[in-house]
Amino acid sequence: LEDAIQEGYAPFGPCFQDAAGCMGFHYANAELMEDPAVDPLHPELLLYEEQQDGSVRLVGVEYLTFQAAWHEAGNRGLPKLFGQRFHLNTTLLDQPFYLLHVWPWKHNPTGRFMDWNPRVSCR
Repeated sequence: LEDAIQEGYAPFGPCFQDAAGCMGFHYANAELMEDPAVDPLHPELLLYEEQQDGSVRLVGVEYLTFQAAWHEAGNRGLPKLFGQRFHLNTTLLDQPFYLLHVWPWKHNPTGRFMDWNPRVSCR
């Protein structure tokens, strides 16, 4: 987490949870969020899960690009990484955005690219 903070990531909201599971605590990099490009080596958000001892563990990442900026940059269609298309969210932030979750460090039984992970907890 300290490395992420040094790289410009900061807390972004509470631990996100839903009946389908959790996403954990988001740490966002504002500079990356403002850039409409999607780069597999530089996710816009890092997802952490609080452990029983109070520490946090990196469990996933979220790629995000704002819809208007994506298309203004000359892109057509939906962004795509790892063979997966992003999907649109129109409710969470002030402007619509495309997103893709990836769970490389915490198995997600519903799928590696699903938004919610039933194995993540918001204790």
